[in-house]
Amino acid sequence: VLVGVQPGLLGDATRQDYQQIARTRRAAFVPNILEGILTEPTLRSDHLHPNDHGYAKIAERILKTVKPLLSNGS
Repeated sequence: VLVGVQPGLLGDATRQDYQQIARTRRAAFVPNILEGILTEPTLRSDHLHPNDHGYAKIAERILKTVKPLLSNGS
């Protein structure tokens, strides 16, 4: 699984690069994993790091991408 992190506030110039790497490596891709987390005070422990609730949201996003790839879908 390749997880993208948007490097700035003005857009994600690396998203296409991440998508290309994921295609080349045949990896699942989760774009901008931090979207809406660092801008939501209830999901972060300081100005830069998610808290437990933020990390739970990250895990949910990764699971949403990975779950369909599991052999039995559970």
